[in-house]
Amino acid sequence: MAYTYYQQSGQPGWGTNHFQFGPPPTPAFQPQPSWGGHDFYRAHAATADPYLFDHAWNRVREYGGAPAGGIGVGLHEARHWHRRAYGMNEISYMDAHEIGHAAAYEAYRTWIHNSSMYEPLSGDIERQREALTGLAVAEATRLIQFSGRALDQYARLAATEAAAHTASYIFYQVGIWFYLGIAS
Repeated sequence: MAYTYYQQSGQPGWGTNHFQFGPPPTPAFQPQPSWGGHDFYRAHAATADPYLFDHAWNRVREYGGAPAGGIGVGLHEARHWHRRAYGMNEISYMDAHEIGHAAAYEAYRTWIHNSSMYEPLSGDIERQREALTGLAVAEATRLIQFSGRALDQYARLAATEAAAHTASYIFYQVGIWFYLGIAS
């Protein structure tokens, strides 16, 4: 889990503004060419509840991946929430949507640092968006456990839906640069 990975990384400054993120942890699974978002979710999630992914993905498809009514945020805002959750240890002060945004940014970091995540999908952009969304929803189920609201079904739904919308939005926001080989 990324949260404990950063917490235990031994890098000075964890829990402060001075923490510097290194590469994210390598996923503990190897995606297969036939995988979709649900498979990425199942491989990485803290819970085996398929409803969380299905609900979040259906909501993303309903809104077409754009930030829906403030549910999803772009790359820079997601990075802000990521720093607060994973770097500054403020997760217990964040609401469920903010946790979802942070989880989506961590999923995006995992995605761009591990080509094994997207290469099996053979350049199919829509399958890659769904896979990144599945990874983000799974990361949200893991991160919400550290907030003290792991048993709150509403918080889990809100975090996973925000993660899905944010991951989808980030995918479109940076996707063209990523696929042209000039991602940052």
